Amino acid sequence: MYGRCGSVKNAQEVFDSISYPNDFSWNIMLGVYSQNGHLQEAKNTFDRMPNPNAVSYNSMAAAYAQNGNLDRAKEIFDQTPRKDVGSWNGIIQALSQAGYVEAAKEVFEAMPQRDIVSWSTLTAAYAQLGHFEEAESLFLRIPEPNVVTWNTMISAYAEVGRTKNAMFAYDAMPQRNMVSMNGLLRAFGLAGETKSAAILFYKLPEWDVVSFTTMIMVYSRRGCVEEAKLVFDSMPEHDMVAYNAMLVGYAENGYLLEGERLFFSMPGNNLETLHALMASYAQHMHFAKAMNVLDAMPVRTTLSWNTMVAAYAQNGYIQKARSMFALLPRANVDTYNSMINGFAKAGYGNDAIILFYEMILIGVFPDSFTFSSVLAACSHGGLLKNGTKLFVLLSGEHQVTPHVEHYSSMVDIYSRVGLVTEAQELIDMMPFFPQPETLRALLNACRIQKQLFRASAEWLDLDSNSCVSLSNIYK
Repeated sequence: MYGRCGSVKNAQEVFDSISYPNDFSWNIMLGVYSQNGHLQEAKNTFDRMPNPNAVSYNSMAAAYAQNGNLDRAKEIFDQTPRKDVGSWNGIIQALSQAGYVEAAKEVFEAMPQRDIVSWSTLTAAYAQLGHFEEAESLFLRIPEPNVVTWNTMISAYAEVGRTKNAMFAYDAMPQRNMVSMNGLLRAFGLAGETKSAAILFYKLPEWDVVSFTTMIMVYSRRGCVEEAKLVFDSMPEHDMVAYNAMLVGYAENGYLLEGERLFFSMPGNNLETLHALMASYAQHMHFAKAMNVLDAMPVRTTLSWNTMVAAYAQNGYIQKARSMFALLPRANVDTYNSMINGFAKAGYGNDAIILFYEMILIGVFPDSFTFSSVLAACSHGGLLKNGTKLFVLLSGEHQVTPHVEHYSSMVDIYSRVGLVTEAQELIDMMPFFPQPETLRALLNACRIQKQLFRASAEWLDLDSNSCVSLSNIYK
C-alpha cells in the first residue's frame, strides 16, 4: 500500500520490521523501489535477495528501463530463469511504461507464445504515446480481442478525432462495459459532437461518475454551461472529480462568480481544484487573487506556474510574465510555448526567436504549437530570414508535421515583405485548403504590389472580406 502511494520510507520501515521476509515480501520491496525510481536501492535489494524469481528479475529490469538504461534492462531480462508468458508480458509493460515502445515491440515479436495481455499491453502503449497507426495495425492482428483491447482502440480513435471509427468499434464489440460507453462518449466530446454525446448519454443503461463528468466536460467545452450544471445537479452524489469538472467548466467559460461559489461550497479541495480557481482568476486578470491561490497550494506544479505565465503573457503583461518565467524551478515545453506566444502577440519577435533557440539548447523539444507561435512572431515582425529558417527546421531537424497554421504564417511573412510569387507558390504546395485569413494576406500584398491574383479554381469560394480584397486589386 505504502509503495503505491509513493511512501518509500514507510514501506522500508514495514519491510525492516519483518524478521524473516519471504519471497513475496522481498518482491514487494523491490517493486516499491523500482516503481518510484530508486534504482540503486532496487539493485541493492535485488542483490540481497536469497531466492530471486521471475517477478524479481522483471522488477529489476523495469527499474533499469525507467532509468533509461535499456541495454541493462534487456540483460536482466535475458538472465531471468524459467521465463513464462507472464515474464515476457512484464518486460513489455516495463519497456512501454518507460517510453521504449519499439524495444517493447521487438520483445513482443520474439515471444515464443502470446496471450491477450501481450497484445493488449503493446496496443495500449502505442495508443497512449500517440502512435495511432501502429496501435490500429496491431489491434487488427489480434486473434480474439477482448473488451480491454476494444476499449483501448475506442480511446485511441477518440484522441485523434475519428468518431466514426470509434462508433464502428463500439458497434462491433461482442460485449461492452461502462468503460466502452464512456470511451465513445468521450470521443463525441473531443470531436465537439455535443448532440451525439447527449443522445448517447441519455440512452446509457446506467451512469457512473465518469459518465457524468465526461458529459459535464462535453457541455463545458461547447460553452453550454447551464446544461453542464444540470448534469452536475442530477448526480446522486458528487466526488472531487465531479466538483473539479464543474469548476473547470465555469473557469473556461468566464463564470467567475459561479466558480467562486462552487469552490467555497465544496467539502474539500485538491491541487486540480486550486488550479482551476487560479486559472479562472488569472483569465479575468484578477492576478492578485490568482497569486494568493498559487501561494496557498501545498505543491506548486509546473502546470500552475505555466498558467500564471500564460495569463500574464496573453494579456500583454510581458515583464510580469518574464518575472514568473524566471522563477520557475523547471520549465517545460508548455511554459516556453506560453512565453513565446506572449512575445509574438506583443510584437517582441526577436525575443520569441531567442527564447525558441534557448529552449532547444537546454534540451526542451519544441512541438507544433511552439512553431506556430514563433512563426507568428516572425510574421508579425516581417522577419523573413528567421521565418524561412524555422519553417525548414519544422519538418526537417525537428520532424514536426507542418499544419495549416505554419503554412499560413509563412504565406503572411512572404506577403508582408512583398514576395507575392513565393506566397502564391507556397499556397499551391499546401496540402490543405488555405484559410480565409491566409488568402486575405496574399490578396492585400497583391493590392500593395499592384500584382494580379492567380487563384486556383477551388479558391474562388472566398468569404466577403477576401472578395473585397480581391476587388481592390482591380481598381
